[in-house]
Amino acid sequence: MVEVETSGFPGCARLTLSPNNALGWHNNVRIIACLSVVSLMTALYLFSLGATLVLLFTVAELSLFTYLTYRICRRCASREIIELSENAVTLERGYRRLEFRCSMERMATRIEVERDRWKNLQLFLVCRQVRVPIGAELNEADREHLLKQLRALVESYQNRFAILS
Repeated sequence: MVEVETSGFPGCARLTLSPNNALGWHNNVRIIACLSVVSLMTALYLFSLGATLVLLFTVAELSLFTYLTYRICRRCASREIIELSENAVTLERGYRRLEFRCSMERMATRIEVERDRWKNLQLFLVCRQVRVPIGAELNEADREHLLKQLRALVESYQNRFAILS
């Protein structure tokens, strides 16, 4: 999801990028609980019939499933904030707290667009020797929307200088 908050100056804005997190952690916990009840009831029944290893593997399977679901939900709750001001482009990334921050000079920063070997769109902010990927956690449609928004902001920023000349 791409949210754009524009400021009073042309070409200046704050873009908030977040992956699709349709279910959220609480609904995923409900799914885990339902699967756990069914799986543990089956395992306890088989344990009572004498299949002792089934219970051990069921607990291991549910533990791994819960851990991986937690990791996916945490990754889906991450945010990227791109702030375009008059003089700088600032990228902040993290989950609940700032984990990465990069500030670049606005006039020297450009957007690079590439396709990977699976033809997925990849976006980068490039300033001199620094190349930072943006929108890596977004789906393809959101990345295209982000690229469209960034191009529109850059164009309005450049038009501002054309008007002043």
